[in-house]
Amino acid sequence: MAPFRFTYILKTPLWGGRDIVELKKIDGYYTVGESWEISPLPHNESLVVGGPYDGLPLHQLIEQLREKLVGRNNFERFGNRFPLLVKFLSTAADLSIQVHPDNEMAQEEEGEANGKSECWYVVKTGQDAALYCGFNRTVDLNTYDSATQQGQLPGLLARYETRPGDA
Repeated sequence: MAPFRFTYILKTPLWGGRDIVELKKIDGYYTVGESWEISPLPHNESLVVGGPYDGLPLHQLIEQLREKLVGRNNFERFGNRFPLLVKFLSTAADLSIQVHPDNEMAQEEEGEANGKSECWYVVKTGQDAALYCGFNRTVDLNTYDSATQQGQLPGLLARYETRPGDA
């Protein structure tokens, strides 16, 4: 089986940078924050580019090729729903602080089977680049609320300096 190419989906948040625009030589955009390379999301689903499956949405490709494409264990666990969103980020400013649901919360609040876990691989960094993940100390609800109202939430977050090649 030959490799597949997919359409990418561009996102332009306020914090977007120039790297994706320059790397992909994209016309019509000054900044792009995210390039979704493979997306299973219903309203932003990747399509196959070229070959006999040209234009086919990702979930239909999986329906047709099943275990041949994703392996038996993955197909048995996820069916035709690809469990990953693969994307590049290019940032020129801090990203918004986000809370990602675990599986239980995703099912209760959104009707989604899986929560959102992330794995980052750092390709390029600017000066003083860092990722924030979790709190830097035990934080109770009152401390969190107070920090949020005063615009001080970043001071409660654990900061990790990053370099190219970090994951």
